[in-house]
This record gives sequence, structure tokens and C-alpha cells, in this order.
Amino acid sequence: NTIQLSQKEGIAYIGGDSLEIGIKSVDYEDIICSSEKVEIADCEVKNNKLIIKQKNQGSTNIVVTSKKYGNVTVYLNVMPKYLCSTPGNVQLITVSAMNSGEYSFAISNYDVISSAEMQVYNGRNMLRINMGSIPGRATLAVKESHGYQSNQITVDTYKLSIPAIGGVGNVGKDLETDIVGENLGTLTCLSQDESKATCEIKGTKLVVHPLSIGQVTITVKNSYLFREESYSCGSADYLVVIREGKE
Repeated sequence: NTIQLSQKEGIAYIGGDSLEIGIKSVDYEDIICSSEKVEIADCEVKNNKLIIKQKNQGSTNIVVTSKKYGNVTVYLNVMPKYLCSTPGNVQLITVSAMNSGEYSFAISNYDVISSAEMQVYNGRNMLRINMGSIPGRATLAVKESHGYQSNQITVDTYKLSIPAIGGVGNVGKDLETDIVGENLGTLTCLSQDESKATCEIKGTKLVVHPLSIGQVTITVKNSYLFREESYSCGSADYLVVIREGKE
């Protein structure tokens, strides 16, 4: 007499539908669930189903418990609806509900995604995606020899930098610096101390408005509009040292 779940590993997407996992038990009374990281996902048991609502990117264990029959754990990987990476990086994705067999990979642009493979990592079946050498957008689909195919995965690789990572300015005089990137979307900036300086983006330039003596970090963020939703994809920091204004 135990609790059985329809799957032990799951992938959920930020902004997507709740993940539902079937529960099979001799007795459904007093079955509850809990998330080890509530900031990543919440859960509830309803109508013989474990319903997981993802909140933030990351991973957590969801524990389903019965007073009579103990507990069972689901490993949950919460991801954006598409991946955001940098050229040359590696992304690992938990694979769920795929049979063992020979795998093949359909990649739309090998300069953006150089290759992919299945591997076991820390005892889990993972999809390893190796990023290529250039920024851009590419798609990946995994095909299995028994006829199964994964959902299409969209990957954006970005390259965002501020060549002059720090600058010296005077109170009352704007300071400008270039933002460089080969795959830029919407750029925004945030001053970590608006009593020292404020900022704005003009095209691909960061414009800092110094207000008082001191130093402040300005964070520039890059985002994409994908299927009518905005996704953060990369950031860079710019340190400003502000001196007394000169006549």
C-alpha cells in the first residue's frame, strides 16, 4: 500500500498552465503536498491529482504525503517558456516521460545551438544543450526512435556588454556610454541609488544623470518580446563615480 504518481519528474514553464500529476492510492484521505522551496512553486492535492503552480525559475522537490502510506517526491524544474543563454554556455534540462531509445535532434541553426545530447546527471535524465558561437534565436526538437518527440524548445543567446564598465561624471552633467550587443531586444536601466543618479536608455546608449557626489551602480537589462510576453535575457553593470560639478 503506497502512493503512486504518474510521473516523478516534471517541467513547468513560467507563465504557463499548472502542471497536473495523477495520484494513485488505495486510500485518498489525508493526502497532502508540500514544496521544499515555496518561492519556486506551490502545490495542492485535488481530485486525485497533484496540481503544481510554478512561480519562479529554479528547481524544487514537491513531496506528496499520506499518513498511512508515507511519501513520494516529484522533482520539479521550472523554466522560462524559452531558454536564455550566452554563446558557448551549456543548458541542462530535466527530461520527463521519454522512453529509452536512440535520440536524434532537429536544430534550426547550428551556429546558435551547436549540438545536443541526452545524459545522466546526478542520477537524472537530462537534455544537454551546447550553445554555439554566435548570438541569435534557434529551435530544438528531440526525437526518440520509438516515435516520441519533445515539445519544440526555443533558445535565445544574447551578447550584452558595456565596453566602458565604469565612468567618472560631474553633478549636473549627463554621462553617456554605449551598450553593445549583437542580439539586443528592449533595453532598460535601473539606478541602485536614485539619490545619487538616475538613468535612461536612448537607442543603444546609457545616459546617466548625476545628482550628488558619490558612486552608484547602474544595471542595464536586455529583454525580448516573445509570443506577446516579455522575457529578461542578460544584464550588465556600469559603475559611476560622481564628483562635484564644475562651473
